[in-house]
Amino acid sequence: MCYYRKHSSLERMLEVMQEELKSLEQELKRIKDLGYVKNVKKGKNGELATFFKILKDRNICQMVDLKLKKDFTRNYMTIFNAKPVYKGKNDVKRLWEKYGYFENNDRRKKVLKTSVQANCSTLVGNRFLFKLKIDYENEKIFLLVFDRAFQLLECSSGWTFDSLREIYDKKRKYLVLIRAWEQVIEKNRHYRYYDYYVWQLKSFEEFLKLIEDGTIRVTFKVDFHRKEPKIGLIDDKGVSFEIQELELERLYNKG
Repeated sequence: MCYYRKHSSLERMLEVMQEELKSLEQELKRIKDLGYVKNVKKGKNGELATFFKILKDRNICQMVDLKLKKDFTRNYMTIFNAKPVYKGKNDVKRLWEKYGYFENNDRRKKVLKTSVQANCSTLVGNRFLFKLKIDYENEKIFLLVFDRAFQLLECSSGWTFDSLREIYDKKRKYLVLIRAWEQVIEKNRHYRYYDYYVWQLKSFEEFLKLIEDGTIRVTFKVDFHRKEPKIGLIDDKGVSFEIQELELERLYNKG
């Protein structure tokens, strides 16, 4: 009986997702036919603000991961954020204190801003080398740290498969990528949302393979606060799993 209720609930959720996806596609076709639309926001991200302004129902975006791009680039986009753990605790602060480096001759406090992959080593602060290692037997991704002579210093911090799978399974299963042109008309920026793609997220196992071959990287964005009252304290802006826009088809199936 419990299994039936759970199964019915899952089926209903998938039905709702498909219904909302269909509604979103209809809305995207309508917006596509509008042609150029006048920008509604000054500064950055005007194309996104303008898109949501002309979108009739924002709720239809709740079950999809919606991203808007002016063009495909080699830029990386975040899949999700997940902090490494050591002895059951968030390990970002320890890594920052131990392996951080001074940036741009500012010697007040260290930063840890680096991207790490499994298929190559990354030089960090001109002193250490970081690399990812996937351990399928122990179901964990380790952060390896070497000195410049490639002597292993530690293999302690990392992410368990279970913790990453939990985040991955909660991630929105569909990515809707909208492409836009920008044009200045009568001294005002306008946007034309000329195309869109609907992609479905692949399995967690495919996600691991992309980490293993270096397609997906992990980026540390750890700074320090530069203004009172927190000056000098850690400013953890996240640790993200990222993929290049041009590689999206390796993580998603085109819908």
